[in-house]
Parts: sequence; structure tokens; C-alpha cells
Amino acid sequence: MATQVVELSGDEAALLRSLQKVIDKEREHERQLGRMADAGDAAGLGIEKSMGRVEAANAKAIKSLIGDLGKLSPEAAKAANNIRNEMSLADRQVKFDNIVAELRKVDPAAADEGAKLRGTLQQSADAGAMSWKKFATSTIAQIGAVAGAYVGISQGVQLVNGYLEDQEALLDKSLQKQLSLAKAQQEAIKNLSAMTMVQQNKILQESVPQIASSAGFSDTVAITGALSDSVSAGGTEQQAISAVQNAALLNRLTPDKLGATASAAIDFAKKTGNDDARANLALLATTGTQSRIEDPKQLAANLAPALGAAVGSVPNQDKIEATKEAAALFSVFTQAATDKDGTSSKTATLNFSKELAAFFTGLERQQIEARSKIELLDRKIGQGSDTEVDRADKTILEGFLRDAKGASDPATLFGRIESLQQNEGLKDQFFSREFGEAGFKDAFKALADESSAIAIQIRESKGKIEVGESGLITF
Repeated sequence: MATQVVELSGDEAALLRSLQKVIDKEREHERQLGRMADAGDAAGLGIEKSMGRVEAANAKAIKSLIGDLGKLSPEAAKAANNIRNEMSLADRQVKFDNIVAELRKVDPAAADEGAKLRGTLQQSADAGAMSWKKFATSTIAQIGAVAGAYVGISQGVQLVNGYLEDQEALLDKSLQKQLSLAKAQQEAIKNLSAMTMVQQNKILQESVPQIASSAGFSDTVAITGALSDSVSAGGTEQQAISAVQNAALLNRLTPDKLGATASAAIDFAKKTGNDDARANLALLATTGTQSRIEDPKQLAANLAPALGAAVGSVPNQDKIEATKEAAALFSVFTQAATDKDGTSSKTATLNFSKELAAFFTGLERQQIEARSKIELLDRKIGQGSDTEVDRADKTILEGFLRDAKGASDPATLFGRIESLQQNEGLKDQFFSREFGEAGFKDAFKALADESSAIAIQIRESKGKIEVGESGLITF
């Protein structure tokens, strides 16, 4: 069957009436349609190519989508194939249905005839006389609608591709975390080399996720590094795990400080004789609140050696009490000198505690030396060769001998400071010696005055420095 290719004039109702006439007079126009066949074929092919380009662009996007989804899972790829099949089927229907829908707005009866025409065209497509290509001119008006459908599909593909890009970014981030963790484990193995494989596995494979879960600390790279640092600081397997576990509670919001905090806990354990990581970290935290130091890393680096020297100067004092007093001494020195990193205060704590120990442990020897010096000064005075300085020295020595009579070493840090506060002769003799940095001399002397601000502060600081559970606060 053949018919004429009718060009749209703008009045779709008139078009339908013309089409009906064309159908009724098909046989009369076979010869004319034969001459128009080539032109119709060309027009139809043009439309087919146009629609083909749209379809090809969409097919390319779908193929990309299927490829991307296939990387995620077979189920996702299957879903994408289903989408493609549905769109292909819908496309064949939409091409004609859009035309019928537009005609129905003008004349419902004409739309019904158009639907019948669709069936006729499909039946006769194989004969070629009324193929979709011959209907090219009427299809032109619907290309916009068909292309619009593809635009919607393309936007959907873009949304899915955007989702895939987000997933790729998440996967990449996850990969980077895994790589960072692997590197951290490699570095940790160096510090754990003295341990057995079983111990290494327990620390790196079992303890890391356990600490992350129990402490609410998600940075497994930081936990791995902190465990390595703790072992490197001299901690045993259990000490390292305990130190990092408790340090993680203090540093949930500051994971970069975890290693310094945990290794400081190990240092404190060795210095104080207290193997309780929780207590040692409480000491570190509360000392931080009393000191001038702003960086917890600097506090951890300088407090431990300061405590070691000060506690070591009173070997017979209770370790916990000695640690509290040493921490308070360190803290007031950081405040007095506005020492923000603790380096100078560490040295001042060492010098002052060392000088106190030398003075009080040598009281008997110093009294003997004082008597000998007084005899020499008396000779000079008798000969008339003495000076004002000689006479001042003799006054100090006589006061020392007077006040040192019956005095003994308190054997505690604060006990020694209080002895200076309560004994003018001992205080004068003590400060007649040269020691310490010039910047701390005023602070040293002020400590020997129980009414001074620094003397009051050191007592208050000791009361606030804790080694128990209550001291667990965040820097």
C-alpha cells in the first residue's frame, strides 16, 4: 500500500482530514507515490538519523552508566540493563504516542484515527509503502517532544553519574585511610621488633579496633602510632595499651596529640613509680591546668624530666606526694616566667630541687664548715684586716649555726621549702649560694616567703593536681 507524504501546514485538524482522503484514494495515487518514494525515503532517513543521533548519545550515556554501576556490583549492572531495555521499549511507543497526544488536543476523533493509522503503518512496514520513513514529514513536528524525553533521561544519567562520583570519592578516601594505616603499621613494627609475633598481632590487629570502639576514637592511624610511641618510650605491651586507651579518652577532639599524651603516661609511670596510666594521665591533665604551657606536647615533653629530677631529689618521700609537689613547683615556675613551652621551667625545677637536696642533706657538714669559716673571719677581725663583706658573712654564718642547731632534713620538697620559710638563718645561708638561671632567682627567693603570691599559689596548685580518676579532663 502506498500514500502521499503530507507536509504539515500548521492546522493539524486539516492534516488529519487530508490524511483520511489520502488513505481512501491510495490506489489512485500509486503512480504519484512511486515518483515521491525516493524523496520520502530521503526525508525519512534524515529523520531517522536525527533521532538516531539523540538515541546514540543516550545509549553512550547509558553504556557509561552501566560500566560505572558494574564496578560497584553485578546487581547494579543488572539494574542498569533493565533501565536500558525499558527506555528502548518506551522510546518506540513514545515516538508515535506523542504525535497522537498532540492531535488529541485539537480533535479527539482525529486522534482515534491516528491511533488506527499507527496500527496500519506497523502492519505495512515490511512492504515499505507506508514505513516510518515515509511518515517523516509528520514526524518532524514531534521530534522536539521525543528529544525532550531523551533530555530528561540524560539528566537522570547525570544524577546517577554524580552519585557514582561521590561514591568514587568516598572509596578513594577510604583507600587513602587504609594506605595511611598500612604505613603506620609498618612504622610501628620497627618499635615492636623486640616483641613476639603474637604480641605484635595483639597490639596492631586486636587492640587498635578495641581502643577505637571503647574510647569513641575513630582515628586508627593515630592509635597505631600512639601504641608504637608508647612501646618506644619503654612501655610493655599492657602498659602501652592502657596508656593509649586512657589517652584516647582525653584526646577525642585532638587526635594529633594522642601519641605525645600516651608516651608521657609511660614516662610518668617510670618517674613516679605508679603504673596506673589513668592516674598518670590525670596528673598530666591537671598539671596542664595549673601551668602557663599552652601546647600539651610541650607540657608532656618537659614535665616528665622535671618530675624525674624533683622526685629523685627526695627518694624517701612517698612517690605520689612527691610527684604532686614537683608538678606544683614546675607549674608555678612556668607562671612566674611566662614560660609557654616549659623548657626553662624544667631546668629551674631541676636546679631548685637539686640545690634544696644538697643543702638539707649536708646540714651537718655545712655546720662544721660554717664554724671553720667563722674562726678565720675572727682572725681577720682581730688583725684589723676584715672588710664589710667579711663582717656580713660572719653574721649570716652565725645565724645559720643558731637556727641549724637541732635542724634536720625534712626529706620532702615542700618540707624543705617550709623550713626556709620558717627559719631565717637557714634561708639566708641557702641563698648565699649561687645557683640557677638569673631569670628565676626572684621566684626562688619568693618561695621562701610563705606570704608571697608564688608561695600561696604553689600550695593551691598542689591541692588541684590529682592522680586519680577525677583528674581525667580534656586539655
